[in-house]
Amino acid sequence: MQSTNAIADTSFLIDWVRYDKRDLIFNYYNLIFITENVLNEIRTETPLLWISRWMIENRIKILQENTEVRNKALRVVDFTRSLPVRSADYPEGFDLIEFNIFCIQFSFYDFSHNEIVKVRGERDKVYGDSILSSSLDKL
Repeated sequence: MQSTNAIADTSFLIDWVRYDKRDLIFNYYNLIFITENVLNEIRTETPLLWISRWMIENRIKILQENTEVRNKALRVVDFTRSLPVRSADYPEGFDLIEFNIFCIQFSFYDFSHNEIVKVRGERDKVYGDSILSSSLDKL
């Protein structure tokens, strides 16, 4: 496997921590990035505790927002609203933009449940060797 890093969205994290062997993900990825807005969306204890544990171990890191990325993420949300599938919400748009930025420098895996994020990435061919997948794909 070429990539050793991943970016995870809220849906992935909530679903993934239900898996009893959830810590095995770190056998495949050295580091998982999540955005501030993803962390803010999680309200239940189990995912928050799991994230906290791995943040202490420096295996999960938080990506901070900036104005440029925020504006691009909002454009992604607007674009997906015009399509005949479920639109991306702001955290998914933000993840996609961050994913694009990282893919310019590294091969990354992105964990998302939103099919429009996957479809757009495949259509735009912007990810190079990086891969979009869901928690079900990983299981």
